Amino acid sequence: MHPATPFGPETTSADVFSVVRKLATRFAADDARRDAERILPYDEIRALTEAGLFTLSVPKIHGGPGLSTRDLGGVFTELVAGDASIGQIPQNHYGSRVVHGTKYYATGALFAHWIPVHAAGEEGRVHAAWVPADDPGVTVEDDWNGLGQRTTGSGTVRFAHVRVPAERIVPVYTIFEKDELFGAYGQYLHAAIDTGIAVAALRDGKRLIHDIARPRKETGLDRAADEEAIVDLFGELALRVRTARALLREAGEAVDAARVDLNTRTAAASAAVAEASAAVAAARAHSDEVSLKVSGGIFELIGTRAADRALNLDRHWRNARTHTLHDPRRLKLRYLGGWELNDTPPPANGLV
Repeated sequence: MHPATPFGPETTSADVFSVVRKLATRFAADDARRDAERILPYDEIRALTEAGLFTLSVPKIHGGPGLSTRDLGGVFTELVAGDASIGQIPQNHYGSRVVHGTKYYATGALFAHWIPVHAAGEEGRVHAAWVPADDPGVTVEDDWNGLGQRTTGSGTVRFAHVRVPAERIVPVYTIFEKDELFGAYGQYLHAAIDTGIAVAALRDGKRLIHDIARPRKETGLDRAADEEAIVDLFGELALRVRTARALLREAGEAVDAARVDLNTRTAAASAAVAEASAAVAAARAHSDEVSLKVSGGIFELIGTRAADRALNLDRHWRNARTHTLHDPRRLKLRYLGGWELNDTPPPANGLV
């Protein structure tokens, strides 16, 4: 028998990133065209599956690589830098009795084999149910019409009296009855997505400054890349991206550290969980701002030619603007400020 994935307990993070970077480079080659023509990346998602990228969080004791939270964030950043939509699609795969209703903007639903659903039970408490995408009562509509993240397959999902057996239902409300990392983990992946968008914008900005930007005549220079003002401003954007990457690594390490003694219910464990949530809030707030600043700022450094629709350079800003609407940056600052100023832990609500 052939293993279902090339990754196993002996896999190192270097092994994973070697595969991820090759895939990201491949995805980046046609990213602009897929966005412009809204070509859904079925082949690319299949490539992720075949490469074993959907098994990264499987613990080593169960035969998987057991990738750390910090490294998983790096994986998302690399994939998003290749194609922001492709990088966002696997997000819910790592995050997450009768089901009846409609869910709009269901990220990646068009590519899913299983669709996770959060729904209130008869007692009004939230449960998670895993529903096969090919169930007769499930309809997935390709109707996502957002200005960004155009190829995430985020269609509308309709459930018509779908029966879900008990073994596929998890009482997620119990997660929030004690110290938890559920919200921090999910928000960490969002921060990685925003960081990846900024990385992609900076990368393309660099290329286009060299390829098509013209220096101001009064400088007497042959290349725009030699203009001191452009070098300085590009440095500012690069600093923002480096800071976002650093905060993301710090947040990932904080989540990994808190997970070690999460169930001990000690004061130290509670403090570690709160610190992890605050670190993620910081990374999320900063990556939100950076993705927008960098994806917009590169236009100024390239000049009028950057607005040529054939370049589709605006996809980075559109992707950032769309994804950062997911939940308010202002709440991240409130949670971070409360922890740093008054030692008030961020709330256990799954949305840190």
